Amino acid sequence: MRNLVKSLVLASGMIALAGTAMAADIVRPPPAARPVVVAPRAYSWVGHYIGIQGGWDWNDVAGTTDSGGIFGVFGGWNFSHVGNSIWGLDASINWTGGFGSTWKTFIRGRWGHALDRTLIYATAGAVGVGASTAVSDWGWTVGIGLDQAFSDRHFLRLDYAYQNFGSSQTSNTFMVGLGMHF
Repeated sequence: MRNLVKSLVLASGMIALAGTAMAADIVRPPPAARPVVVAPRAYSWVGHYIGIQGGWDWNDVAGTTDSGGIFGVFGGWNFSHVGNSIWGLDASINWTGGFGSTWKTFIRGRWGHALDRTLIYATAGAVGVGASTAVSDWGWTVGIGLDQAFSDRHFLRLDYAYQNFGSSQTSNTFMVGLGMHF
């Protein structure tokens, strides 16, 4: 009887070990691969830029309208702020048919909000006009504008600026530009 009990215990132990060994050999399929989601990189307006622009310059000098085309170059630097806010410096020098064929230069600060490839901005600063290489009259300017990137480096610009030179001299300038961002 003793041999029978020994045989049963030994057989039970072998069955228990054999069952454990079989459980270890169960192959589970690998987990399904998760798709990789790559978020598109937002357009960055930070950095310097240059461009050309042209448009129309409406001038009112003591009640007399003196208007003409305007053409020039612009450049500046944008800095990032909190979230999508952008601030920067913008300058341009332009030849204008208004004021009797003169040069008009803008030095403006700008503050805007970037909506990916669209930058909406407001400007304020100084404006100067002159008939030769020297600026003969300074004033102040405020304006609004929109820059729209159509590639990673190029953008179109729409810009409006109001200028006041004091003593009944004001101007309204509308320009369209093509710029390159670096």
